[in-house]
Amino acid sequence: MKIDKANTYLSMITNAAVLIGLLLVIIELRQNSKSLDAQIRMSLAGAYQNNLGRVITDQALAELVVKANADPASITFPERLRIVSWQAEQLAVLYAAFELYEDGTISDNAWRSHARQFTLLLSAPFFLEIYRNDNAGVWPQAFYDEVNARARADGINMDE
Repeated sequence: MKIDKANTYLSMITNAAVLIGLLLVIIELRQNSKSLDAQIRMSLAGAYQNNLGRVITDQALAELVVKANADPASITFPERLRIVSWQAEQLAVLYAAFELYEDGTISDNAWRSHARQFTLLLSAPFFLEIYRNDNAGVWPQAFYDEVNARARADGINMDE
């Protein structure tokens, strides 16, 4: 009987240890998830800053952006290609944020913040025209719908 009681106590202690171990694993996974989320946000923020910051650090690009907004007809094909490529980089970063938003990795507020940085560019007719024409069909329709909704919320006329 003493052996049965000892086995029972040992079994209870073992079961408790397993439960405590599971709880510790769950806590560790949650901490890792929060850390990963923070890294993703920092990575997205860095990508936006690097891309938008090029207008600040690259004098030729800055002048080209000003020229495009002031007189779109004066833009040469190579200049347009440079601007389209720059805007496509921004869309790629925005699409990455959109995918994270759709799968619940980033919040609605974080998505709105990322989208707003891009939609501010669309307030310039030249950039809006590039967005409409040069990027048509590149991204999934749900992404366009969401960007267009964000742009309309910012007061940008997205209708042609």
